[in-house]
Amino acid sequence: MTESTAPERTAMKTCDPVDPGGCALCGDEALPARVIEVRSALGVATVAMLATGIAASAAASTLDVALDLVDGVGVGDVVLVHQGFVISRMDVR
Repeated sequence: MTESTAPERTAMKTCDPVDPGGCALCGDEALPARVIEVRSALGVATVAMLATGIAASAAASTLDVALDLVDGVGVGDVVLVHQGFVISRMDVR
């Protein structure tokens, strides 16, 4: 049997977005928002945030977001916003 040359495992640091150098992606939840304006020529919509969280607390109650990932977004739609992008349309009944 040969001696293992694998590096010693170290404890992984838990990501804390508040900690300096923390991961911004882990701290940005996908949050629901209602579309209040669509500027199709620019690929941008203005949304009103419907929930609070780490991402929403850092932003104003309205936010301009990119529409690159979801087609057919219209005024009144409820969408999920993550990292400044609409990532899906929500079916709200």
